[in-house]
This record gives sequence, C-alpha cells and structure tokens, in this order.
Amino acid sequence: MFTMSAGLLAGFIHVLIGPDHLAALAPMAADQRHRAWITGFRWGIGHSSGVLLIGTLVLIFREIIPVDLISTYSERVVGVVLIAIGIWALRKTMNQNVHTHPHSHDGKDHVHIHIHTSVPKHRHTHAALAVGALHGLAGSSHIFGILPALALPSFTLSVGYITAFGLGTVLGMVLFSSLIGKLSIHFSSSTLFLYKGFMTTCAIAAILIGGYWLMG
Repeated sequence: MFTMSAGLLAGFIHVLIGPDHLAALAPMAADQRHRAWITGFRWGIGHSSGVLLIGTLVLIFREIIPVDLISTYSERVVGVVLIAIGIWALRKTMNQNVHTHPHSHDGKDHVHIHIHTSVPKHRHTHAALAVGALHGLAGSSHIFGILPALALPSFTLSVGYITAFGLGTVLGMVLFSSLIGKLSIHFSSSTLFLYKGFMTTCAIAAILIGGYWLMG
C-alpha cells in the first residue's frame, strides 16, 4: 500500500509541476470546454502508457536500454509538438467570431453569447493521447516513474509503483483540464475578447515552452 500510495502521489505531483505538460494540454482543453476532462483523461492515459512502456523495458533490459538517449530525442520532439499546438490554438482563436441570441425568461430579457469558428470543429481529444504518450517518454518522467521502481525489491512492486504513478498522472490531468474547461466556459459566456485572450495566453505559453525545450 505504501508503494502504491507513493506512486500515486508522485504521478499526481509530476504532471502538475511540469509546465510543458500544462502548456500542451491547456489549449486543447480550452477548445473542448464542456468535454475538457476527456482531453485530460486521454492525455493522462497516453502519458501513463509511455512511462509504463519505457519503465517495463528498463526493468527487463536495464543494462541495454539507453533511457537517457530516448529521453533526449523525445524532448526535442515534445518541443516541436508544443509549438505546433500553440500555432493551432492561435489559428483557432483568430478565426473565431461571436453572435448573440436575445430571449426572454420569467419576464426578464437575457442574451446568450455563442462563439463560432470558421475552421471546421473536430474533436481532437485523440491527439491528447499521442501527445501524452510522447511526454511519457521524455523529460523527467523516467526519473519519477522509473528510478524509484528500480530500487524496489521485486518486479511486482516495481510494476505496481509505475501503474500507480500512471493513475496519479490521469487524476492530475483530469482535474487540471476540468479547471481549464470551466475557465473557458466562463470566458466564452462573457465576451469574445476575454475568451480570445485566454486562448491566446494558452497558445503563447505552449510556443514559448516548446521553444525552450528545443534549445535545452
């Protein structure tokens, strides 16, 4: 139980203190709004799969698998993906417009604000799965998810730790994406300016952090 609890906590903390994780997920979650938690769930599943894959391989072939080399190349790819996500979010933001629907309810006049985009809207939650898996192979994932597992006395405990780490990752990103979705709903129901500002902030953060990863 201690091993599982430690893995769960490590996974939860790991994803929430990684600015690259948050920057990658925020634009997609903001775009989904009401379905933002699904984006976070799929990102977490992808990340957990990546960590579990490389973790299991290292446990079995710990003397052969070049973990550092895999992590280094994955970081470069993550940088490119973050920049691509940021550009995609900026494009979505620039092509959005707003119109209102006035109506009466209980003798009072109300206005519903609807935000639309000239870019066809697709559910890109499947992309979150791939981006999460890429993050699972890069950066500090192997430090938190793999090295503690190598120190455990049995293969079963090691896999249990990595699995719990993955569950903590999923939980953390579901909570984060849900928060981003609620903020996006709030801004989109207020004014187009606030919503565009929120989306632009998420996009710029993704581009800047992606550039930092490429130069790192």
